[in-house]
Amino acid sequence: MTARPKHTNRLANETSPYLLQHQHNPVDWYPWGPEAFEKARREDKPIFLSVGYSTCRWCHVMERECFEEETVAKIMNEVCVNIKVDREVLPDIDRIYMMFVQATTGRGGWPMSVFLTPDLKPFYGGTYFPPGAVVSILEQIDEKWNNDRSSVLESASKIHTLLSSQVSLTPAGRESPVDVKMCVEDGLKAFRRRLDRVHGGFGGAPKFPTTPLFTFLHTEGFLEQDDGSDVEKPIGMAGFTLTKIARGGIHDHVGSGFHRYAVDAKWHVPHFEKMLYDQAQLTLAFLRQYTITSDPLYLNTVFDILEYTTRDLYSSTYKAFYAAEDAESLPTLTSTKKEEGAFWVWTAAEIDKILGEQRASDIFKFHFSVKDNGNVDPSHDPHNELKGKNVLMERGSVEDTHRECVIDHPGLTLGEVEEILNEGKRKLQEVRERERPRPHRDEKIVAAWNGMMGKALAWVARIVGERGADEEKAKLWYDMAEDLVTFFEQEMVLPDGRLRRIYGSDVEGVADDYAHVVSFLLAMYQVQFEPKYLQMAVHLQAKQDELFWDSGGGGYFTSSTTGMDGGSKIMRLKDDQDGAEPSANSTSLHNLITLDAIMHSTSPELLGLTSVPTDSAFTDQYDKKAAKLLSNFSPMLEEHPTAVPDLLSSALLRQKGVKTIIFSGSSNNDEFVKGVRGGRWCPDVVYVKEIGGQGEEVTGRVCYAGTCGLKQPTADDVKKELNVAREHTV
Repeated sequence: MTARPKHTNRLANETSPYLLQHQHNPVDWYPWGPEAFEKARREDKPIFLSVGYSTCRWCHVMERECFEEETVAKIMNEVCVNIKVDREVLPDIDRIYMMFVQATTGRGGWPMSVFLTPDLKPFYGGTYFPPGAVVSILEQIDEKWNNDRSSVLESASKIHTLLSSQVSLTPAGRESPVDVKMCVEDGLKAFRRRLDRVHGGFGGAPKFPTTPLFTFLHTEGFLEQDDGSDVEKPIGMAGFTLTKIARGGIHDHVGSGFHRYAVDAKWHVPHFEKMLYDQAQLTLAFLRQYTITSDPLYLNTVFDILEYTTRDLYSSTYKAFYAAEDAESLPTLTSTKKEEGAFWVWTAAEIDKILGEQRASDIFKFHFSVKDNGNVDPSHDPHNELKGKNVLMERGSVEDTHRECVIDHPGLTLGEVEEILNEGKRKLQEVRERERPRPHRDEKIVAAWNGMMGKALAWVARIVGERGADEEKAKLWYDMAEDLVTFFEQEMVLPDGRLRRIYGSDVEGVADDYAHVVSFLLAMYQVQFEPKYLQMAVHLQAKQDELFWDSGGGGYFTSSTTGMDGGSKIMRLKDDQDGAEPSANSTSLHNLITLDAIMHSTSPELLGLTSVPTDSAFTDQYDKKAAKLLSNFSPMLEEHPTAVPDLLSSALLRQKGVKTIIFSGSSNNDEFVKGVRGGRWCPDVVYVKEIGGQGEEVTGRVCYAGTCGLKQPTADDVKKELNVAREHTV
């Protein structure tokens, strides 16, 4: 019988996996909300705000060292009202206080630890603190709060005023449009300067697969007809880096998918957590690289990521995707202490035993850089958990391995090397699943991240299906995307049209959720031209405009003013940078451009829309908002283009001019559409299908710059018209 926990706090009533991880701490935790705020005011105490997420490695460390310790918890409970926040559930709250931590310490990260006044103004903060530091900080804050409170309140007020003034510095609009060409040139120069020409990536350790960067490189490279052969050009930079990422230790070569980031410059030793949003964005990055270069490495990596996400992160019950897998787990079925990377790393002896035959083991270990004493640099293993272990990392291609290994194994064929590597991975996977406990899976279903994953499924299904690479899988992935739309429709969209952020929670969606779900729906519409998806996108975009649009300055605030958090936000922010995910404003700009192209292509009736205004003001609103959004963020584009690569990508498309291809005629037009699109990724093209026209010949026409060409009877004619349109909009 399992022993009853000694402590249980209010977090036991929450749904967030992260909060539930802390339900048995001796700390008297509160969730973010009015009850905690009122307690702080009533008892005249400062607030300790601890922010993290359930797969955060150092959050676990701080919990074990501090929050599970009775002596530390006792002081926390005496001095403060303690609040836990899951940053993935309340990203807007996280961003407000992360801005404070970064401004006052010069760095940020999770766990985030911030001390607030009862009116929620921050006055001291940081990230991870060891137990001795926590106790010392609490003692100092207690002394200050009781004996010199005026200085604390004055400091908090000054910091709040300063941060609020910086947030409000964004211009209300500019007379002259942003010089997109200059921003693109400056961005490319910066990326070339930062490119690691040995290991790929941009800058040094730690290295993140900052996927919005690839969106920009691919868009610019496509428009400039870059073929990827020159590493100094956009497609070459992207491909070189993606190849290094695919071959690195950040890639789970045995179980598929990608870890969060690499702690070193070689993409070797990862921070082992796996996030849904990384899988979704990397799927699209590798897919775009494949469509431009036709290199099978990139397509195989797309298949690899989708194998992982649809196997390990997919809920067959909800037809949606879970959020993440943890970085640490129990090394064996009998272990009691979790270790980082335990599920993924191997000793050389384990590999010898599992593979059995010496030749196979030698070749496998050579290809994946396995060393007898382990291949992890001790400087990248602060807790000594990876000593003697190996993180699998490919030395190079299979051809490279064959070339080296045939010297010691005469007669070895390339096919045998491929078979040995594939069989070796299969055997290791079997042992891993049988003998190692799986890491914790965060089973939150997040609207934004499911939007990203749905969009990836839609585009992969189209391109793989049109290229005939694997039509069976293409259909499976599109069916999953359709099921995901149904999940959103039935479970995530509230009766008044608002989005939930988390399934099963009353937390309202933030701007990211709307932006990524709209982007998903627009992708779905362009794959099969189902009017329902366009209708949903139009409605959700209207709701996003209603809740988040800044009518004064332009752009979208992160959060609305109606959230179910007691009206507790001390300021409203706008995402103005692309990080691990594109900002809500970057994604929204692309959505507005796409909607503008669709709505100007033909009438709402021919699009199958039944409940949208038909006046010209409605049709023009998307481009007007796009222009105002760009105006709002023009200083960031001009001064820091590398901080907003996804935004810059969409700005470039708007400047170059988006072309709309309108299909009409008989509904049986799959081959015609396939002939026009040809399994290519064309960022400057939006696809539309007019309903009706039964019995008519299938045609396509190209619209751009406010005019539409004649209907063309063949796919080749449509492609010729598209090329003419591109020549006229360069």
